[in-house]
Amino acid sequence: MLGHLIIRTALLAGLLPVAAGSADALQPLVAVRAYCPEGSANAGAAIPVTVEIVNNLDRPIHHAAYSLTPTDINDETLGITIQAVYRDRMDQGSVPVVSRPSLELRHATPVHRIDPGEKLQVHIDASKWDIEGGWKPGRYTVSIRVTGLRVGTHATMSVTSELFEFEISK
Repeated sequence: MLGHLIIRTALLAGLLPVAAGSADALQPLVAVRAYCPEGSANAGAAIPVTVEIVNNLDRPIHHAAYSLTPTDINDETLGITIQAVYRDRMDQGSVPVVSRPSLELRHATPVHRIDPGEKLQVHIDASKWDIEGGWKPGRYTVSIRVTGLRVGTHATMSVTSELFEFEISK
């Protein structure tokens, strides 16, 4: 009975059982992984972040975005949000995101198909989001949220990444 409840709860929470009877072997149906490829950035410079959308469903999903790489008009930021930012110590609470990059919505938005077992990478510049106190030197722990992933004819979902770290140096 308890095993059935664990698997049912996992399915409702958007987790897929990988091995029967093993509550430890769960993976997200759709996952977002984010990381700073260099692990660090300089103060006042771009903060490159790679956002990977991983499809573990048995059908394609779709991400709408004008661009998959940074542009001067922030086309890559459609459907992507910096969810949480911690500077130096997580026990002091998160740093509020003051504003996101401005984005001019257009009529036709390209849709990027992510087939089962595949992933899509979107490259963003985190410095385009304004945070309270600015992106000053320190160690940052951040999560990214991808919204509006189309998973069916009439279904969309939002997925938040696990926390990842990078450093901003002087």
